[in-house]
Amino acid sequence: MNRPVYVIAGETEGFSYDDARIVRCDNELDAEAAVNALRHEGYRIFIVLEQVARIDDFIAGE
Repeated sequence: MNRPVYVIAGETEGFSYDDARIVRCDNELDAEAAVNALRHEGYRIFIVLEQVARIDDFIAGE
């Protein structure tokens, strides 16, 4: 099972949440395509994250 990948980008360094884009991708290939598309739109990529676990997975286990 692939883990989701999140791409976080902004138009300027030190961006506000209003101009941020957060894109969830199903795999690394989709994330790469999202990074290229966001760069083409003028965004700067700040963070690319792979989801390891979800908080509610831990809560359900208690």
